[in-house]
Formats: sequence, structure tokens, C-alpha cells
Amino acid sequence: SSTTEAAVSTAPSTTDGASLTTPITDTTQITLDTFPCAGNTGTNKVVNIKYSKRKMECQNNNLLIQKRPHVYMVSNFDKVWKKYKKGFGYLGERSSYWIGLDAIHQITTSWKCDLLIKLKVHEISSSGFLRHKFTSRQYYSNVKVESEVTNYTFQYETWSVRGTKVGNGMAAAKGKQFSTRDRDNDDDPSKSLAEVRNGGWWHTKDSRTDLNGDDFIPGGSVIFYWGDSLTRNNAMFLDCTN
Repeated sequence: SSTTEAAVSTAPSTTDGASLTTPITDTTQITLDTFPCAGNTGTNKVVNIKYSKRKMECQNNNLLIQKRPHVYMVSNFDKVWKKYKKGFGYLGERSSYWIGLDAIHQITTSWKCDLLIKLKVHEISSSGFLRHKFTSRQYYSNVKVESEVTNYTFQYETWSVRGTKVGNGMAAAKGKQFSTRDRDNDDDPSKSLAEVRNGGWWHTKDSRTDLNGDDFIPGGSVIFYWGDSLTRNNAMFLDCTN
């Protein structure tokens, strides 16, 4: 499924540096009987779901669940468990956003969902600067994030790629629990990977992937790891059917 850029309106900035922006489009109250983005084409649509206080955005048929600009103060995802559970950030082209683990659980257990991860892979140039290399779209079929009782364990059936191929960065995360700096559920007994990598994720010692974490290359540029690949300006979506 394809995505489009959001049209945004501006509003006062928040204390964490994120601009409080929201696409100006149709707003619809929905129930669990209908996937909010089904049949949506050609425009971005903001939706409200009764089990979440957060606004959610459809980009075509896809429901946005995560996005990060590369500006550190705007995209800081080093949050505690409660924040990851309920969600944080704002909709808008230059704002960071995490829909919340409770919402992801409810959505992926109410409908049959595929996960789309849009990666913008970068490389370090000979002069030491980051430059965009290519975009890759990673697809995971029949994704489920289980309940908080399981610490939001991540599951999927198959993986495929459209565009330039990079490795399956979520392979090691399959069957793993979510971790944050204050809730260490990873498989590394020697340290908290969420604390080391500066973000909550389905962390595992067998993979560096963490699109919610921060790492820095010489010179101070922020990058997010997908396996061993350097990425920036990524986004995650759910594409679900009833």
C-alpha cells in the first residue's frame, strides 16, 4: 500500500519541542466493527477510536502507528512504559508520533493486519555526512501485538520487501516482549537494552534494530538502526481487513 504526505496546520509548539499539528481532514468516530482506514483513498483522514483518547491518521488504506523526524528534540522516544502504553507525540509532517501499545494490541486483535515499515536507508559519505541512499518497504503479514499481560509480545507470519532489499530487521523480535527503560523484558541478562539504545522496542540481543531508539554517528547526527542499516525519517503503518 502506498502512503502520502500529510497536509498540516500549525499550532503552538509543546514543551518537548514537538509541533502540535494535525491534518485538516474528515474526523470520524468509529467502532470496532470497521477498520478506520478501509476504503480511504487520495487523502489523509484523522479518526477517533473509542478505546483510545489519541487521534489517529489514515494515509490511504494505512493507519499510521509510528513516525519520527530526524530532529532529536522533536523525535525523542526515550520514554517510560506508561507513555509507550498510551501513546505520545502529535500528528503532522514534522512531529513525532507513537500510537500506543494498547491501541496496537486492540487493532491487531480486532482485524487481520499487515505491518508496513517504510525505511529511508542512509549511508555515511566520504566527507562524514549522512545521505539518503534508498527507500525500502518492509511488509509483515498477520501481525499481532498481544496484551499487556504478555508485555505486548510481537508476532507475525511472513516477511516480504518492496523496493531495494534490506534484511529482515524484525526477525529476531518475533515472539519477543516489549521493553522500556523502566520495564526490562529483553533477553540480555547483562543490561537493559532499552536504556542502552534510548528507546522502547521489542529488544533482543541478537539484533540492533530499534526504530524507537537513538544512536549517533560522529558529528552528532541521529540515526535509527534497522539491523546493521542506518535509517532516518521512517514510518510504520497497519493495513487491516475486517
